[in-house]
Amino acid sequence: MTPLPLHIPEHTFILPYIYKELGTRMDEIRNDIEIMVSSANIYTTPHENSDENAAVDTAGKWVALENDFIAKNEANNKTAIIIRCGEIIGTGMTGFPARLAKMIWRGTFFHFPDNETRISVIHASDVARAVCKILLSGLPAGIPHTLNLTDAADPTIRELAEALAFRMNEKRISTLSTRPQQWIGKILYGKKLMKELSLTRTADSSLLRTAIGITPVPVCSYLREHVYDESSL
Repeated sequence: MTPLPLHIPEHTFILPYIYKELGTRMDEIRNDIEIMVSSANIYTTPHENSDENAAVDTAGKWVALENDFIAKNEANNKTAIIIRCGEIIGTGMTGFPARLAKMIWRGTFFHFPDNETRISVIHASDVARAVCKILLSGLPAGIPHTLNLTDAADPTIRELAEALAFRMNEKRISTLSTRPQQWIGKILYGKKLMKELSLTRTADSSLLRTAIGITPVPVCSYLREHVYDESSL
């Protein structure tokens, strides 16, 4: 595949989506910009409806990665554009969504009652649409070069898990309804996973969605309604 002016430290599984979206327009890509697919996990946790000016976790990896990307492009006289994505869902997904899906498939994921934790997500196909729009047309004047991208639905962990389970031949997810069950569940999950399952992590992506005219499909709706065929990734 022809290299693209993209920096994707993680989530490289989105590349086929991007090439598919670009199609025959490779020669129309701007040569004065480079895009980094970063993560909304850069914000301090928990974070709710964080915009691009929200506090970031300076001890986390994403700040260093973004700073290195900006410095490299400044040295090359290119405009660095950073897209901070919610958890990316798609074929070959990694990170938290992949761990959640594996647990659902193995039957080791359980709902905790009254868990209203929400997370921002985005489907890989919509990441590809946003990336390609910017690669081809850049950003409108006056728009910051660091922007969030989510589906704006911010599902609960329960909603996301049920949508993933639906794609797995409607696997059933049980609920840990009693306190002893919940106590055992917390031990089985461990502190790191329990943190991911219990801390809200949502971001406001209205600026980017408005700037480039994109309306992402809510991930849970996509998982339940998209008809997969031979052209699907």
